[in-house]
Amino acid sequence: MKLKEALNKLNYKKFNINFNYNEQYWELVIFDREFNILETHTNQYLKTVLENHFNQKIDFDSSKEAYYQNDYRNLSLNYDNTDFSDNFITLSLNDRYEDEYTRTFVIKNINDLASKLENLNNLFTDYELDLTRIFEEAREYGLYR
Repeated sequence: MKLKEALNKLNYKKFNINFNYNEQYWELVIFDREFNILETHTNQYLKTVLENHFNQKIDFDSSKEAYYQNDYRNLSLNYDNTDFSDNFITLSLNDRYEDEYTRTFVIKNINDLASKLENLNNLFTDYELDLTRIFEEAREYGLYR
């Protein structure tokens, strides 16, 4: 099963999926109609969390989960379909020029979530390139040494 298909199947249930920034793991919680917790799955990898829930292989390249690199790249993510809570993804880069930079995206729907998860490494890379350009320009104008 592909990631997008798994997320679409999950969307028929009440659920919350998040990446716990402090503990560095994924968590999937399934609720019943009264919002009692039916299942909880946690793991370092999103692919494993989904495979444990569906009891089947998920076709998702785990290299796309390149969100954590020696405290340089960090991810915070929350998505649920149980209420009107904020659905977001925040990328954090601990940069050598400054303490920390973040970029936050609102997740609009389950298809947007699938797209962002499938392109997570690219989101980080694009952000790193943007910051590099900003610092190069700032250095040209004497704002950085």
